[in-house]
Amino acid sequence: MQDEGFKLIFRKKNAPIEILEYLYAHNGGSLVYGAKLAKDLDITYSHTTKVLKKMLEIGLISKKCKEDDARFQNIVKITDKGKVITEKLIEIKHIL
Repeated sequence: MQDEGFKLIFRKKNAPIEILEYLYAHNGGSLVYGAKLAKDLDITYSHTTKVLKKMLEIGLISKKCKEDDARFQNIVKITDKGKVITEKLIEIKHIL
């Protein structure tokens, strides 16, 4: 029963949770390219950018531009709000 609940909440492909956990695990503050996220998490780049846009809108991540090249705008960093939510998700995983 516990395993079913875990699978329901933490589906294998739950991009927002995977992205938060990935960013949190990378020192919780380092900048990561959207393309690297997509590749490392095996999520299509187009889906990754859609999810990142929604996460940005609700304040879970922030977006930066590379200083020497403004074309690279999809560099993201987890916010304090995103860190708190990720920590709570980790707690839930331990309970389940």
